Amino acid sequence: MFRQRAAAIILTIMALAFPLATAGYAQVPHCVTGTVATYIGTTCELDAGGTSDKVTYKFNSAANGGYTCTGTASICTSLGTNGSNLAMKLDPVGPYTLNVGNTNLWNVSGNQSVDVKITGTVQGIVLNENWPHFNGLIGQTGAGVEDDVTSVDCASTHNCLDNLNGVSAVVCDAQTSNGANCNDFRCPILTILARISCYNVDAAAMNDVSTPYPFTIEVKLAANGGTATFYGVGTHLLPPNINPGPQETALDLNPAPDTTLDAASDNAPDPDASTIVAPRRTVPGAPSYCNPCLFYGGDLNGTWANVNALSNDNTLLVANSPTFIPFTVGSPGWSVTGLFTNVVTYGYNNVDPLDATWSITTGMSNGNPGTVIASGTDTATFTPTGRFAFGLHYEYTILVNLTTPVDLAPGTYWLSVVPQCTVTGNNCESAQYFVSNTQGTNSYGPPEPSGTSIINSAVFGKYYASVCNILPKPSCNLFSGGVLGTVQ
Repeated sequence: MFRQRAAAIILTIMALAFPLATAGYAQVPHCVTGTVATYIGTTCELDAGGTSDKVTYKFNSAANGGYTCTGTASICTSLGTNGSNLAMKLDPVGPYTLNVGNTNLWNVSGNQSVDVKITGTVQGIVLNENWPHFNGLIGQTGAGVEDDVTSVDCASTHNCLDNLNGVSAVVCDAQTSNGANCNDFRCPILTILARISCYNVDAAAMNDVSTPYPFTIEVKLAANGGTATFYGVGTHLLPPNINPGPQETALDLNPAPDTTLDAASDNAPDPDASTIVAPRRTVPGAPSYCNPCLFYGGDLNGTWANVNALSNDNTLLVANSPTFIPFTVGSPGWSVTGLFTNVVTYGYNNVDPLDATWSITTGMSNGNPGTVIASGTDTATFTPTGRFAFGLHYEYTILVNLTTPVDLAPGTYWLSVVPQCTVTGNNCESAQYFVSNTQGTNSYGPPEPSGTSIINSAVFGKYYASVCNILPKPSCNLFSGGVLGTVQ
């Protein structure tokens, strides 16, 4: 999906033996990456498991209204014949999700408006969800309205399970409560789990997977003298037994993001520190990629009730949002030759280019950027750890070897290693990376100072903010990063 924000999709894929009625939907091709124009008049299925788990689309032909665009003529022209300039592809980590749009061409201002519709039928679903994305922009200003609607007409077959009648809609205007100006990051916390729940707006349910329901994907923007902006929509039409969100997690989604810790709280001992005790590696048991290893915060535990991850990326979707992980240098000091963070991916299981920005900073605290000791951008390695979280999201180590070693005196420092995805024409438009949290499992070297990580992100409105202002404890206590080098 065209994702933004602090974030990932939690779809626990279940093996199903749920037969679909044929009704013209027998063996058909899988949906593939293309444009809206290439989908019009075709049939394809989202298939996570061969002959079951099918969600099957049959798109109307152009002659039967499969694609229409009305409103400001120049905008409809820019979107191309039958949406030939609108991308349409499967979400790389959400097998029941079609991403539609991937463009700013339909943004409106002044007296402009646009209404784009894609129609057809869909079969094999019990839930309709609709997650819009604004690519870091404000959804509307002034009197502008962005109205994103996905309709599955279960009402005509009397198979709706709720009063939404198959309609999942998100309206962005000055009056709605979907979030401040309805931007992508209206979630209460900047995490994969929270990000998903925030987009569960009007999840409409139906109960007959054998019925080919009529469906419409519609994007309506009206500037009304202001502006209305939009990037793309992830349309999730889910089969039975799929968990669409984090309802079963222990994560508290209630804290407000703008809550700030007062000075007393910032400087107080961490009351949860005693609960962080976990098995620790001893020499020579550091991770193989931390060699020679001075510090490692610990492994991601994907089954931990408080597992979480925080934005740590610089992509076409989320720019310059590093998370800083603290570490302690003992006497007589260290000569640092490499740094790494472990990140959970969303939208793209790769980086492009294979570079990472890095920094070592001292004196950081809530609202205080501290003093940068050393920083740079260097060629990196991007290697799977074999761990994953939230069902479908894999963890990778992003590691840089420093061209020139950095000598550090005893004291406390913060490291950052930020993966890059800034090349157009691939999945950098939807890529995000989130630094893994940890219980300290299999950590190495001096214990990571608990509860003192920092995030800096203009996209999320966070200026060198304490992570514990954003995540509840113990989720905010420890994050997974490391330092390579030698003792001086």
